[in-house]
Amino acid sequence: MASCPTLVADCITVPVWRRGGWSRGDDGVFVVLVLASAKLIVHCYFNNRYGYFREEFDFLSCGNHLAWGFVDHPPLIPFLVHLMLGAFGDSLRVLRFVPALANSGLVVLAALIAREFGGRRFALILTATSVAFAPIYLAYGSLVTTNCLEPPLWMGCAWCVIRAIRCHQPRYWLWFGLFAGVGMEEKYGIAVFVLGIVLGLLLTEQRRVFRDKWIWLGGLVAFAVFLPNLVWNIQHHWPFLELIRDVKASGRDTVLPPVEYFVQQVLMIQPLAGPIWILGLAALLLWPPLKRWQLLSWAYWFAFAFFVAMKGKNYYLAPIYPVLLAAGAVRLEQGIEHNGWNRDDYCPLGMAQNLPQARIKV
Repeated sequence: MASCPTLVADCITVPVWRRGGWSRGDDGVFVVLVLASAKLIVHCYFNNRYGYFREEFDFLSCGNHLAWGFVDHPPLIPFLVHLMLGAFGDSLRVLRFVPALANSGLVVLAALIAREFGGRRFALILTATSVAFAPIYLAYGSLVTTNCLEPPLWMGCAWCVIRAIRCHQPRYWLWFGLFAGVGMEEKYGIAVFVLGIVLGLLLTEQRRVFRDKWIWLGGLVAFAVFLPNLVWNIQHHWPFLELIRDVKASGRDTVLPPVEYFVQQVLMIQPLAGPIWILGLAALLLWPPLKRWQLLSWAYWFAFAFFVAMKGKNYYLAPIYPVLLAAGAVRLEQGIEHNGWNRDDYCPLGMAQNLPQARIKV
């Protein structure tokens, strides 16, 4: 293999085309922060222009009667509602500030993931723009629902997985466990994503992480965070599962076949972004520079198959798309700049010890 010029950061050998740091203005960071800030301002300005959503009444009531669980959702959202209204007063802007902040922060988190994949200015801005204007995330930032914190929590897990693999720092599995545990206290759907990641690890060369204690410790962290709600469910004879059975028996939900379910995914993120995340899904599976994160592609297909088989709603899969948009934006950027990535342009981490090194800040 031909040698490739590299810069060795604190945790990885970085190809020379990716040497710009997160702090560099020419990496598009300023634009990403402007997009995220503008999204937050717009949400905060308009979030009191329409009345209460029906689920918000539920959270207001539950927030006045805090517990470690409720029939139709875990305790995190009611707790945050109780905290915000108690600290800043009762208003729609206050009620909806946490969703607005979370889904504006999602723009920055998605750009960070693109950067971890090796993206530069174009990839970061394209990722941030795609996430910022996705209809489903605009909706999540505008209302208090059980879905409003899912995207940043799922992407927090994805970012930890990417960092653990890219940096060879297994302690990131502890943070992965923390995000997963908090996610279980927000909505149980994150369990499908976590199971998909586990399956992806088993199906790829990254299965070696199971030999390390840190991923198991991360699992213990997730279990410890989720434990209070688990105990509550046991004590109350699993009311959430009973509710799910009753909803399915009533037949009130629309059941979508796989093809229509997939079409709904494209419409939900918005059709113009469809080619980007589909490209990202393929790149994670097949493109050599991203294949070490192939497990994320398998996680997507597992979650897709699970929700279709369980007749889940089309938006149950919405939290996973920022990582696919990031991968697609990076692949598109490299295709535009280099007309594809020659194998000689790619330098595996294992060769770092044979190359000249320089310390840089990441």
